[in-house]
Amino acid sequence: MRTTVDIQDELLIKARRLATERGIALSTLIEEALASRLAQVETECAPFVLRWQSHRGVYIGGVDLADRDELHELMEGADSAHPQDS
Repeated sequence: MRTTVDIQDELLIKARRLATERGIALSTLIEEALASRLAQVETECAPFVLRWQSHRGVYIGGVDLADRDELHELMEGADSAHPQDS
C-alpha cells in the first residue's frame, strides 16, 4: 500500500543512510522499524486484571430457583431485612 507521511529531515537522512548500509530499500527499513515498535507497544500494555469482590450472603431456605419472581421477591426482602455489614 502506498501512503504519504511527513518525516523530519534529519530522521529521513539517518534512515536512508542505514537502509543503504544494510542494502535494503528505505520502505523495508521503515516497515521493519514500525513493526518492531508496534510489537513493543503491544507488550507494554498492562493486561486486564479482574478485581474480585465478594460479600457475605444470607441463607434463605425454601427458595425455588425455577420461580424467578419468587426468587426476586425473596432477594429484595432479604436486602431490606439484613443490611450489608460495613
